Amino acid sequence: MNYKIINKPILEAINDLEDNSLNAILCSPPYYGLRDYGNAESIWDETVNCHHVFDPITNKCFDCDAWHGQLGLEPTYQMFVKHLVEVFNRLEDKLRDDGCIWVNLGDTYAGGNGLDIPEGVTKEEIKKKWNIGNSVEWTDTKIQAFPNKNPQAKFKKMAKSQIGIPERFKIAMIDSGWICRNTVIWHKPNPMPSSVRDRYTNDFEYFYFFTKKKKYYFKQQFEEVTKKEKTEKKRNKRTLWAEDDKYLDSKYDNPEHEASIRQGMNKERGNNWIKIL
Repeated sequence: MNYKIINKPILEAINDLEDNSLNAILCSPPYYGLRDYGNAESIWDETVNCHHVFDPITNKCFDCDAWHGQLGLEPTYQMFVKHLVEVFNRLEDKLRDDGCIWVNLGDTYAGGNGLDIPEGVTKEEIKKKWNIGNSVEWTDTKIQAFPNKNPQAKFKKMAKSQIGIPERFKIAMIDSGWICRNTVIWHKPNPMPSSVRDRYTNDFEYFYFFTKKKKYYFKQQFEEVTKKEKTEKKRNKRTLWAEDDKYLDSKYDNPEHEASIRQGMNKERGNNWIKIL
């Protein structure tokens, strides 16, 4: 089997792919506003013939609508969803007509995380530029992920709310012309622990199954139906995909191994690893 590793920002990497060269795209994009991966930043929403001059605080061009930054760290969730759909639209010509796309995407809570304060920029400058009030929580290096102007100024009751990133992304993809064949529930019987006391612990994420054409390659899969310890029949596979409730009696090999099995888990949490089916 031939393969090629392209280690570049996504907008650059797409240009290295040949048209009609991909049978499938399987990915888990950055979740909105949750992590700075330290990757090279890209210019999004670029306007032709603009010699960009970017605001050091907002990272937006003074002369056009371009924004300079990482996918997932946009100032608004609307911009993030727009950029995410743009990536897949650019990949459309690279995907074969009989190909498909699988996207794993989780949600974000408004106001629940922080973004880095640009080096050399004072809190007073940020307050003036983004019209942030004194009620915002600060640390020496971070501010609230969603300042009052983006988007809480528009949605007064949005603090602590799920933003609905997966649902917004799915609708935007359909509006852009993609065919959504399934929304798969990836159930995690042993999810990441949560210390919150005023809501339930999230134990699932979405997998979206998209195609570019009505006819595409798909191998039908079947699952067994068991009643009273007896397998009665097989049926077409359902969209609730659960990790096995029985865990192997062994520790992680190393922190990297744990991270590959359970996203974002700290190496001190748990002794068992989930068997991936």
